[in-house]
Amino acid sequence: MAALSSLYDASVQHDALVVSPGQEVAAVADGLRSGDRLPFLVCDYVRAQKESFSQYFSRDLQEGRARRAKGESHQIVIDFAGPKLVANFGTLRAGSLTSSVHLIKRRLWDLKVERDRETHDAFRRNHELLLHRPAKDDPQVTERQQANISEALKSLEKQADQEELRLLALDSVSAIGQRILKYDVAA
Repeated sequence: MAALSSLYDASVQHDALVVSPGQEVAAVADGLRSGDRLPFLVCDYVRAQKESFSQYFSRDLQEGRARRAKGESHQIVIDFAGPKLVANFGTLRAGSLTSSVHLIKRRLWDLKVERDRETHDAFRRNHELLLHRPAKDDPQVTERQQANISEALKSLEKQADQEELRLLALDSVSAIGQRILKYDVAA
């Protein structure tokens, strides 16, 4: 290695990572979920409450895979497409608000494109972006961060309203899951 790179330090001990076959699968699954875990958590919650609703989640969520493979960033991604509701999920992160807002805008765009594909009013479904935001009394979020989150949320709601989409910010996975399950009554 020293011959290949001047940055290599032979005096540093390099420990090998030893993983048993069972641990390898779990490690891969955790790695895939390392992005926004919310869609996976919502899928798991809804599946536990009403197994038949799991069929409405994207195949990626059902199988615990990352949403996009390389070269597929141009694809429209819909997390949940039921008979009465089409939904995407996103997380407003206090520590990385700018990047989470950017991803949420992308998720809004995907919903708009999907909604515009529905040509018949008789079959029109509700299109919602369901967000997880830190609770107002979350001790890990400062007052300034809460103010920034509220400001970003107002801006996102305005953009959703312009596109005639619904954006809801809830503070728990169970609240988001219950929002999806309420459409069972209408289905």
